[in-house]
Amino acid sequence: MTEFAADHTVSKGKEQVAQQGSEDVMEEFALKRVPDHYRSTKASLSAMFGVPMCMYYLAVGSLSVALAGFWMGLLATLLAYGVFIIFTSTFGYVSWKGGYSFDMITRFSWGKMGSFLPSLLGTYLLMSFWAMETYWIAVALQTVWPGIHIWVFYIILFPVFVLIPLYGYRAMAKFNYIAIPVGVLATIYAFIYFYGIREFEVTGIVEMTRKPMIPGGFGVALDWSLAAVGLWALVAGDFGRFIQREHKGWARGFGPLMGGLCHILFPIAGIFIVFPMIAELTPKIGAQQAGMAAISASVPFVIAMGLLGALVVVTYQLHVQFINVYLPSVNLANFFSVIFKIEPGRKWWVVLVNLAGLGLLAIGIINWITQWAWVAGLTLGTACIISISDMAYRSYRKMKTDYDELPANMREVNPIAFVVFVIAVAVGVMDKLWWHVSPSPSVIAYPLAFVLYWIISVAAGGKYQHDVAA
Repeated sequence: MTEFAADHTVSKGKEQVAQQGSEDVMEEFALKRVPDHYRSTKASLSAMFGVPMCMYYLAVGSLSVALAGFWMGLLATLLAYGVFIIFTSTFGYVSWKGGYSFDMITRFSWGKMGSFLPSLLGTYLLMSFWAMETYWIAVALQTVWPGIHIWVFYIILFPVFVLIPLYGYRAMAKFNYIAIPVGVLATIYAFIYFYGIREFEVTGIVEMTRKPMIPGGFGVALDWSLAAVGLWALVAGDFGRFIQREHKGWARGFGPLMGGLCHILFPIAGIFIVFPMIAELTPKIGAQQAGMAAISASVPFVIAMGLLGALVVVTYQLHVQFINVYLPSVNLANFFSVIFKIEPGRKWWVVLVNLAGLGLLAIGIINWITQWAWVAGLTLGTACIISISDMAYRSYRKMKTDYDELPANMREVNPIAFVVFVIAVAVGVMDKLWWHVSPSPSVIAYPLAFVLYWIISVAAGGKYQHDVAA
């Protein structure tokens, strides 16, 4: 080898190492497989464990019970748990096996360009969660400093929400090593405060919540519980790819574990933390108005701990806010890549997601949150069901699909997916607005989408399951 060739080889090697180091820091794996050297089960699980511990899952319990009463509210979140396991176990395993994100996985079932729709729906859902979680942090801070306009807190929080998601899941994992113990301790203290110091009784809260306090009923409670299930298809479909190759059990098993936290433990905690506050408000402003406070799951922490409680809420919420920015940055990377052929890097989408979240707050998303819930759960959930039906059909027909290699000439669009999506969502909307056959539009749309996709695929002879374009 000549001296020039040797120098060139060394230079090229250094360049590759530098590029690899840059990827490790800024994590640009949105549109490609995660390399094995970057996988870490511990960090992946830590990043995911931050999601259940957020105000939304406390509000899943408190708001569901306020809408439907104690037992029917719990039933709503338990039914969502069943869908949760299906979504997470499926997308988590496929993501782990292939090393690709949720968006790249959906290219197999929707086509390369067709995957824009699941990406867009995922972006909308997560930007909405960003807005809600930001609102809960700001409300907690405003409870301590009532003279400050809530938008001051929104603007102060904005750069914080931009910074850590830029650095990917490992940065979130490191933050969670601190945030999760803080959140657990704060939740325990809130229980001690309300049921020890203030002497509320668990039986009294159960009796208080036997009947609904605000209009809505079981169907709206189920919508509220199902809205976040689609989020977990994205979470599993993104963080599954960071689990190490040898840890297949975690790829399949974190669904039931995380679902138990999200739809059993933390919703129940939310009921018994939020309703003491509602009990105190009821004599002052009436049961219905007090019941509306069920969505302000962050305020009881301030009641229990004052300024410290507000700071705990910030810590408690930051880890899920990073998820709410990180995941849609991956969604947008795929969306702009397949539609506009633009790939400037995930960091630009992090900033865009935060700006869009502020826009949702500006137009008042909090005021139409129940309407948002059924639309978000219906649309993204149906898109996920179509992908799952496609995977099941491929498996049944023994079509070799490893999900670990994207064909260079992959089909651009799978028309079956779009036809089924339009039909299932339309039926769900009509049922919600006029027929009222099912309590939630998702209940009728999900099984319809699965069965209809399968039937049309059989009729087409599996034509659109072949990944190579005709």
